[in-house]
Amino acid sequence: MTRVITFGLYFCFAGQSLFSQYSDFNTRFLKNSIQHTIDSLQKAPKTPKNLTYLGDLFSSIERYRKAAVYYQSALELDSTDVNRFKLAEISTKLKKYRKALNLYKEVWKKDSLNNVLQYRIVKLEMRLQNYHKAFDMLKTLKSRDTTHPIYPYQMGLIKTLDYEYSKAIDFFLESYKRDDRNIDAIYQLTNAFNKLKIEDSTALFVKRGLALDPEHKNLNRIKINRLSKEKKYDEAIAILLKQDSLYPDEFYNTKMLGICYFKSSAYDKAIPWFKKATYNNPEDFTSSTYLGHIAFKKGNLDEALIYYQRATKIARIPRDEEYIGLGNVFNEKGNLKKAMEMFNQASKENAKK
Repeated sequence: MTRVITFGLYFCFAGQSLFSQYSDFNTRFLKNSIQHTIDSLQKAPKTPKNLTYLGDLFSSIERYRKAAVYYQSALELDSTDVNRFKLAEISTKLKKYRKALNLYKEVWKKDSLNNVLQYRIVKLEMRLQNYHKAFDMLKTLKSRDTTHPIYPYQMGLIKTLDYEYSKAIDFFLESYKRDDRNIDAIYQLTNAFNKLKIEDSTALFVKRGLALDPEHKNLNRIKINRLSKEKKYDEAIAILLKQDSLYPDEFYNTKMLGICYFKSSAYDKAIPWFKKATYNNPEDFTSSTYLGHIAFKKGNLDEALIYYQRATKIARIPRDEEYIGLGNVFNEKGNLKKAMEMFNQASKENAKK
């Protein structure tokens, strides 16, 4: 029986290894084949067709700079919209957004009712932060195509950039009505309602979104924040632990686990999470403040002093909570003069809020 199991395991791992080798062989064979074709074409006459084909080959093996050179040469010899379109695509991949935009616009002049092409132009205008131009084009696309959810969705995103969440909601709702399983629209609706503190609508779309995608990171974060605000720490912790298993050691999860354990007085459980949060984000000072609070509650005054001092060095003004912590530590140590200095500093910092 043991031999059968051992053989089975060997076959399983060996099979995976053979599959991996076979896959690598295919990839190498394909690249060698493409390179052979490239070598032949580079010796052939530099006709527009050959140059375009060379561009296609270099693009297929993700050598985009080389592809752009050949598409550009092809376009100079033969000013067709196909060559212009291919060069625009490669320019986008090379993050040459202005060049790509101008090329697409040249093609669009002759095909102004092409929604796919116009949407590419919209995305590039957004890349270049020309949001008003993008918004006007999306408006045209939305009226021309009354079924696609992407156009009102993008219009909503543009409105959020100006913090116009009420207007954004209208567009996100339209996108949602066009496709009620569009998780991106549901998240943006949830986020906008949450920003406007419209609790019922936030809760409604959190529920709908998580029904479609239970592991959605940002929807879960909105739910966790709401549960923490409602002091439902055990429920928040359960979601956070699951999120941490899906997205290990992310700052938000480690920090919020520390806070939820702290607020439910589970100080020993809070400590490792605050330490992880500090490791994940060395500029985070509030985790040190919480660690100072825990050390103070446990009577570890020297440890509390170190954490509070660390927090005051990292934190930006105001640091009143940190100075109050230091004042409490010095007061417990019997150094009243130093304690008063810290409390006075806390008062000054508080006035700057």
